[in-house]
Amino acid sequence: MKKVLIITLIVIVCIAGGCFWYFNFVNSRNFSDTVPVTQGDLKIGSINVCGMSFGGKREITEAVLLKACRDNDLDILVIEEFPMYPLGSDSAFIETFSSYFPYISIKEECAVLSKTPIWEHERKSYLGCSGSYSSILAGPLESPVRIIGVHLRTTGMSIVNNGRGVDGNNDLARMRQMMRQNRRIRIQQAKSIRKTMFKTAEPVIIAGDFNSMPCSRVYRILKGKDLSDSFIVAGQGKGSTYRLLKDIIRIDYMLYSDDIECVGAQIADDKVSDHRMIISTFNRK
Repeated sequence: MKKVLIITLIVIVCIAGGCFWYFNFVNSRNFSDTVPVTQGDLKIGSINVCGMSFGGKREITEAVLLKACRDNDLDILVIEEFPMYPLGSDSAFIETFSSYFPYISIKEECAVLSKTPIWEHERKSYLGCSGSYSSILAGPLESPVRIIGVHLRTTGMSIVNNGRGVDGNNDLARMRQMMRQNRRIRIQQAKSIRKTMFKTAEPVIIAGDFNSMPCSRVYRILKGKDLSDSFIVAGQGKGSTYRLLKDIIRIDYMLYSDDIECVGAQIADDKVSDHRMIISTFNRK
């Protein structure tokens, strides 16, 4: 009996310690030993704007987003879950941002805003599953970067997040089934990106909403052994990127290849969406 109690206590301590470590990892407080650099060759932001509806009026949300871009002196911003405007109404958005970003490209649910030329912006279908992602070539002609802009399949927790909560066993079972199915789709999407991402001569950056935590298989597939996580390498402060679910999880990332160097990373707190903007500063090697 005593042996069983000791083993039980050890298990409880290990679980508690593991949970403490994990949530500290997810929030990523003070990972870097040095203060992140905010100026470099290229400063890139990425955010899921959730249809520009988080702040109520779209004009207000756009104004907050533009201020965040100016305050952080961004060179490139990749926006996921961009609103599918009615035909012809992109012009208002472009007019708002064009004074700061002279180059703007909108393809389906992805908008790319840049101070430097956007040489390519294509939507590519995932291999073997539904959905698409953006392949973006932007930056100075002599040294552009390839940005893979992603918004991987949602988790399926919309039953909870829509405000009415889970209503009985039927909702719970449906949510579990949807979460398992969507997780399989995200894994397939991640594998698809890995198969195609290095068919380019430029440095590669994968940026966006993975809908997956750092311990997930999706994150491990995308990161592999040849990409680095900008926030873990050079970030400081609170690393959680999703405001809901008690604001403790990190599901948005910026991964990059070793032919560029990340010298600074941060998570902005401007209220543009239920996601926070990831900002990373890169130097060319």
